[in-house]
Amino acid sequence: MPDQPAFEPLHQAHAIEQVALIINFQRPLDVRLLRAARDAVGNPADLPARAELRAYALQVGANMMPAAAAVSGPVVQGGPAPIAGFSFMRMRPDGSEEIEFQVNRHQISFRTMLYTRWAKVVAQAQKLFDAVLPVFLNHSPITAIAMNYADKFVCLASPGECNAHTLLRKDSPYIAPNVFEANDLWHCHTGAFSRPDEQTKRLITVNVDLLADKIEEKDRTVLSISSILTDGFNNPGYSPTELTLDTGSDFVFQRFDTLHSLDKVVLGSIITPSAAQRIALEQ
Repeated sequence: MPDQPAFEPLHQAHAIEQVALIINFQRPLDVRLLRAARDAVGNPADLPARAELRAYALQVGANMMPAAAAVSGPVVQGGPAPIAGFSFMRMRPDGSEEIEFQVNRHQISFRTMLYTRWAKVVAQAQKLFDAVLPVFLNHSPITAIAMNYADKFVCLASPGECNAHTLLRKDSPYIAPNVFEANDLWHCHTGAFSRPDEQTKRLITVNVDLLADKIEEKDRTVLSISSILTDGFNNPGYSPTELTLDTGSDFVFQRFDTLHSLDKVVLGSIITPSAAQRIALEQ
């Protein structure tokens, strides 16, 4: 029997499709502070595209209308939609986002599809985060720091011709054992909380999916691994986390470094040692 078509990482040097860094805050910014955060970002030359985000409120039920005129289903509330945030982007020629920095009322996030090295991501993201962190920290405690990695391995054949099991560790705590008996597409999603220290309520969520796809009208199969690592703060039963303008940035990026290292451990417990070596996971 001929060998089955092999899975290869999405890129020559790694399998990362995107990485996102996220900070959540307890209290939302009002429009004045939201605009102050936008102005603090300024006009970064590497993110020339701009977008204003708007919130659209939906109400369900009869509360918006007299009882005699009630209708079923959602009803869009009238009036102008309030400003929900601002997005700073760099676009690809096809119109898709390549890099995005977003500021909204509860959250700051940075997302890039151009991962090369972790140090480069940190350097680009920290400059943007540091511009707006003072606006948020003067207004609200932090509630979460999160990181999302999306890794992909691709086989240029249909699902029936590819064997993703060769990439996966059978003893992985993040993969249900029954998927190793599957002969078709499958999904495996898991998540659990832990308490790494007295301040932190940590959630590790992992989604592993075997997906059918097409590129230029040709069949291909994708093994997608999405890891979302979230450190929650100021939760009941945990020690408080009080950040100042002097300590905020260092705390945030030390925590991002911790989550980055943890993500490598998580991914290494999902894929085989040979797959890990292929993407230089330990470097």
